[in-house]
Amino acid sequence: MNWSGAEPKVYNSSQGVERLFCGTCGTQMAYRTARDGVNLHLYTATLESPGTTPPRFHVFHSEHVSWLHLHDSLPRYAKLSGAE
Repeated sequence: MNWSGAEPKVYNSSQGVERLFCGTCGTQMAYRTARDGVNLHLYTATLESPGTTPPRFHVFHSEHVSWLHLHDSLPRYAKLSGAE
């Protein structure tokens, strides 16, 4: 992963879980967990060009808000992809 600006700051929110955020404004940027050593979960809306990075799957789908209706055929995982 290459960052175009300063490296994000890291907050260890719980054992094995890191939340990455901008050290200047505090915006949450990404989430990673030791249980899933493959994926870095980016908050797409924080990217410079979010439209160029489409999602590949949905995680924590079992916890989505009831009014959110996703009309795509992407895989949905109740928790973390490949780490449940």
